[in-house]
Amino acid sequence: MKKRNSLDPKGILILKILILYTKATVARELNYKKQKEEYEKIFEFSDLKESPEHYLWILKKCRLKSPDSARILDVACGSGLFLHLAENFFSETFGLDIAESAIKKARRIASRTLFICGCGEYLPFPDESFDLVTNLGSLEHFLSPEKGVREIARVLKKNGRAYILVPNSYFLPIIINVWLKGDKGLKSNQPLERLATKTEWQQLLEKNGLKVERIFAYNYKTEKDPWLYRLLRPFIPFNLAYCFLYECQKKI
Repeated sequence: MKKRNSLDPKGILILKILILYTKATVARELNYKKQKEEYEKIFEFSDLKESPEHYLWILKKCRLKSPDSARILDVACGSGLFLHLAENFFSETFGLDIAESAIKKARRIASRTLFICGCGEYLPFPDESFDLVTNLGSLEHFLSPEKGVREIARVLKKNGRAYILVPNSYFLPIIINVWLKGDKGLKSNQPLERLATKTEWQQLLEKNGLKVERIFAYNYKTEKDPWLYRLLRPFIPFNLAYCFLYECQKKI
């Protein structure tokens, strides 16, 4: 008798992804066509990413709680810089983004990562597929952040970790800009933008399947920082930080 060809665990996962991807694509095309078009343009002619130092700061947090053998998914991975760096630390890396133009860029710099073009609110992965799930500066742009969080919780393993980075509506420079310029002080280069406080984001996460274990404050650093921000940055209180990184586990 001929032996049946057997698939390794990664091969089985990829097969399941192909099946679920078809279902997720139908839902995505019905509801997210315009948003997808906007992001295709953004990544075709420009980019959306933070500095390598920013991503290494997050990876340092991830590695404290996740082994090198962890399977990691970056939801809304953009052009793949985070996963390019993550490949140095984790054995299996996956990335998903709504824009094919972003995925094309990502594949060039993160060759070991499996990339899929898809929507964060309809993840084409089986339940409890990943040890580590990240969503870095993207949840606030989702049409339904609640669905996005529920999907992260669904694909996260019981003892896994999720790291979610979101902006703070009480960020001190935002307050100053609005005070000085009114509505013109609020600028965004993306189709949809949401801001919330530390507590509001935590409530959103915990109402949709995640349990927040720790919260880290982050204040960006660039050479082009306005002089006032550069002066105030070391003294910015926790609740007035630029953004928050939430370390979460799946609610059981």
